[in-house]
Amino acid sequence: MVELPEDLAGHFATMVGLVTTRSSAGENVMAAEWTYLVSYEPMQVAVVIGPRRATHAAIVETGEFGVSLAADDQNALASFAGGVSRRETAKLTADAFSTRPGEVIGAPLVEGAVAQMECRLVGRLDVGDHTIFVGEVVAGRADGARVPLLLYRGYRRPGEKVPRGGKLVVALTPEGGTRVRADAFWYADERAGQRVEFEATGAGVAGNSVGAATTDRRGWAEWSFDAEALPSVVVTARCNGASAKATGARLQPAR
Repeated sequence: MVELPEDLAGHFATMVGLVTTRSSAGENVMAAEWTYLVSYEPMQVAVVIGPRRATHAAIVETGEFGVSLAADDQNALASFAGGVSRRETAKLTADAFSTRPGEVIGAPLVEGAVAQMECRLVGRLDVGDHTIFVGEVVAGRADGARVPLLLYRGYRRPGEKVPRGGKLVVALTPEGGTRVRADAFWYADERAGQRVEFEATGAGVAGNSVGAATTDRRGWAEWSFDAEALPSVVVTARCNGASAKATGARLQPAR
């Protein structure tokens, strides 16, 4: 294994989950920067927690936990909740936390959050120095007026939306025999109904070397052609002034 850069883990951007529990040790909250939606149906959320945390023991004991996705004005609460253990401080005695009882689970939820989710434990996986707890969401609320708190080299708010900008990508897929399919993806605000022109060049191209197709509602268009020697083939796609290329030489054998 090669030596990893010291700051490599700092390049991940995450939301901050305020994970709440109620166990024989009492009520607790901790900040989990590794909080993820992992399934739509049923809706499931994963939180990643170190085994020395009081929250870890509480989830194992009760089989449930709450997740309140922190809002941007809860940065101090998140830092406080993540900076000290329940074994040292009863964090939810602080007036700074406003909570409500769970509707289904015993743990409280933190008010003022972007979203609140009550979770029943359905899976556990020990990985490295942490444990992934997966909970099925059995009740939840959301506040679309709140702004989520993000963690990326410090707490941040979401920035402006990245414009789609009218960009084109094309790739090649062998379909069997000499047949090859070119898949083009048009990324723009208006994706559907755009004309994409294709041109295949190279010594291995057989028959018609140009074609055109119209993008579907997702921005995809495809065109097929014949090539005797795929590694020598280059396909160029053009759409609304943008162009992209794909080369057969970059195809790797299926594994």
